[in-house]
Amino acid sequence: MNRKKEHSTVRFHDVSCKTSSVQKYSHAYLPRLNRQNTEISPVTSMDEQMHDLLDAMNDDKIEEDVAKLTAKQIINRLILYLRKISSIDFKSAFQIENIPQFSRDAGTLYYILPFKYEGVHMETLDPGYMTFKLPKQAPDKLDRFQKVRAYDGIHLSPLRLQWYISELVQKAVKRIDTEKRGRAKRNYEITTDKERLNTREEKGDIDEENMNTEVEKANIYEENLYEKTRYASEEKGDLDGERGKTEAEKGNMDEGNTDEGATDNTDDKICSDMMNEMLGVESCLHTSVVSDTEFQLPLTFKISGGWKVELLPAIFTSLKEPVYLMKPYEKDENNHSDIRWRICYAKRESTLLKSICNTDKDLRLEAMNVVLACLKCDSRLTLFSDYQIQTCLLHDMDFLMDNSPRWQRQTLQRCVQSLFKRVYDYVTSRNLPHFFIENFNLFEYWTENELKVAQSALGRLISNESAMMNLVQRTLRRTMDMTPVNLPENRSISTDWIPFDL
Repeated sequence: MNRKKEHSTVRFHDVSCKTSSVQKYSHAYLPRLNRQNTEISPVTSMDEQMHDLLDAMNDDKIEEDVAKLTAKQIINRLILYLRKISSIDFKSAFQIENIPQFSRDAGTLYYILPFKYEGVHMETLDPGYMTFKLPKQAPDKLDRFQKVRAYDGIHLSPLRLQWYISELVQKAVKRIDTEKRGRAKRNYEITTDKERLNTREEKGDIDEENMNTEVEKANIYEENLYEKTRYASEEKGDLDGERGKTEAEKGNMDEGNTDEGATDNTDDKICSDMMNEMLGVESCLHTSVVSDTEFQLPLTFKISGGWKVELLPAIFTSLKEPVYLMKPYEKDENNHSDIRWRICYAKRESTLLKSICNTDKDLRLEAMNVVLACLKCDSRLTLFSDYQIQTCLLHDMDFLMDNSPRWQRQTLQRCVQSLFKRVYDYVTSRNLPHFFIENFNLFEYWTENELKVAQSALGRLISNESAMMNLVQRTLRRTMDMTPVNLPENRSISTDWIPFDL
C-alpha cells in the first residue's frame, strides 16, 4: 500500500538580533533564512484511514486511462467525417475531466463536442441560462434554419439541433462503416488472389513430385518384372514371359487411375476451405457492429471494457468564453425547455483544478474525493451533488490562497476538515454561489427542511472528531467490502484491447 507523503511546516525560533549578521528590514513578517527550522507534521490515525480509503477507490485507474485513449481516437475520426458531410464548423472535442454540472453516471466518459453556429445572436435569459435568436425568415427565400427553429419561430431550439446533429452522427457512422467494409472487401480480394497463386504453385509442386514418384515406381516395377520374367522364361518358356508383360502393363494402368483420384480429392478440399473462409468474411461484412464500438444514437456509444462515451454538443463562441450546452443541469429550472441553453465553464474549472493539483501535489483533489465518498455513506448528506462539493472546494482554495501563505503544506486530514467546514458555512447561509456565474445559487432548489438536516449533520462532523473518524471508517469498510454497483459490467483489467479501426 502506498505510504503518505509527509507534509512539513516551518517553525520560527526567536533568535536575538545581536547574534545575527542579517540586515534588519522593516518587513518584520518576512522570515529570515537563518531562523527557519523545518518540522514534520505528525501523521494521525485519521490521516492513515483517509489514505487507505483513497487507495481502495483508485483500483480502476488503469482501465479508465485505456478507455479515454480509445474514446479519443474514435471521436477524432468521427469529427473528420462530420466536417465532410455538413457545413457546421465542428471543433476538436475535449473531455470533462472534472465534475460536470449535470448528473453523471459511473463508467461514462463525457466529451463536449463544440461547434460554431453562424447567424445567431446570443441573449441572456436567467443566471446560468442563455438563448440564441435566429434571423427572421424571409418570405421569398428558403429558410436554412427551418430544421432547428424553436416552437416560437424566433429562437434556436436545443432539442431540434440535438436531433439534427444526431442525424449527422448517424450519417458519419454509416459512411465510416461503408468505407470500412470496402477496405475489408479489397483486403479479402487481395488475400484471396495471393492464396490462389500459392495454391497453384503448391499444386504444381505436388504434381511434379507425384510424377517423379510414378516414374521411380515404374522403373522399380520393370526391373522386378524383368527378373521374374527371366526366371520364368527359363522354366516355362517364352509364352509365360509374354503373359507376365501383359500383367505388368495392366498393373501400370490401375496405378495411374488411383493417383488421379487422389489429386481430385485434394482439389475438392482446397475449394471447400476457400468457400468456408469466404462465407466467414461475408458474415463479418454484414454485421451491425463497427469494430469494437457499438453506437447507440443519438449521442452515446459503447467501447471495450463496458465503458460508455457520451457526446455533448455545445455552441462555441470563442476561447475566452464558456460553451453553451443542450444537456440540462442536475437541478434545472426547466429540463424540457425549447429555448434554454446552459452555460458550462467545465474547461476553466478543469484548468483551475489542474493548477491547484500541480501546486499541492493532488492533495485538495484527494480531500474532495474523500468528502464525496463520506457524503454517500450518510443518509442525511446524500442530497449533495458532486458539482456542489467541487464548487465549495474552489471557493475554499480561493480563500486559502489569499489568507494562508502555507496552504500547500497542510495534511490530508486538515484539508478534509476545511472542506467540510466550507460546506457547512454555505449550508448555514442557505446560499452556495456559482464560482463564475453571479447570482446563481446552487442551493436554490433545496427545501428549508433539507437544509436544516444537512446543517445538523455537518455541524456534528466538524465539531466532533470521533464522529468524523467513525464516518471515515464506515466509508472505508463499505468501499472495501462491497462490490461497486455503479461500475460498468464485464470490466476487465486486461489492456490488450482490439484497437478501434475506422
